[in-house]
Amino acid sequence: MDFDNHNNPLEVTTPADDAPATVTQEETQNEVSGTVTTPTRPKRTPRIPVKVEDIINTAKRVLPHFQNSGFSLAWMTYTQFETLVLALDTTEGDKKNSLAVRKAMTHRLRELDAEINRNVSHVKAYVREKFGRLNGPPNYAIFGIERLKKSTYRFPVDRDNRLRALKQMVLGITAHDLQNRTYGLSYWEDTLTEYENLMLETGEHDGNNADRTRTKKHYIYQIKRALRSIYKLLEANYPDTFRSVARHWGFHKEKH
Repeated sequence: MDFDNHNNPLEVTTPADDAPATVTQEETQNEVSGTVTTPTRPKRTPRIPVKVEDIINTAKRVLPHFQNSGFSLAWMTYTQFETLVLALDTTEGDKKNSLAVRKAMTHRLRELDAEINRNVSHVKAYVREKFGRLNGPPNYAIFGIERLKKSTYRFPVDRDNRLRALKQMVLGITAHDLQNRTYGLSYWEDTLTEYENLMLETGEHDGNNADRTRTKKHYIYQIKRALRSIYKLLEANYPDTFRSVARHWGFHKEKH
């Protein structure tokens, strides 16, 4: 018996090349009109879902049936399967919370960037006042302000460079006795502290998120393997009715 050609519901089957063709009314009309159309095959949705949320929901529906069925997998116990599903569910929830936190940090960094860009102009005015209109621009670098074009000076755009410029700003304000100005030492020290903390937090957050993503991919891979194996168990044990049994267990193709 050839087991390679059995009807696997997880795969999309296509008619063999030598299968007899069926002429449709549309094809007959095309022959008369002289137009050529390319036949399209209907798409089939796999019974194992693709989206993470659907994977979790399907696995949660299948779990109690698998536990009570008496069936088993040699490579994964029910407890291991349940642990994986719960772990993926928790990881996905953490991801949503993490995205919200990261969005808030990014928003605050953008606010600080805009605020810094506005208030650097005040420091440039202080420097011109102190060193003179002509000698002011050559001294901007002491305060972390870099030359962009011939007569354009600003803070660096890159955030790592901007953080270094903020530290330089604090040193320049202190060294040239501008501490008591409205945008003097107190303002720039507070800005530096908040900016540096946000940069550290976003870096740590992104690192944790990368680790979480790798772990999540492992969970997804193992859970989908288990779901496929359980589906094949149903196919083997209920050869005549396995599709309806699979739907009863929670393999709802139409849900995905």
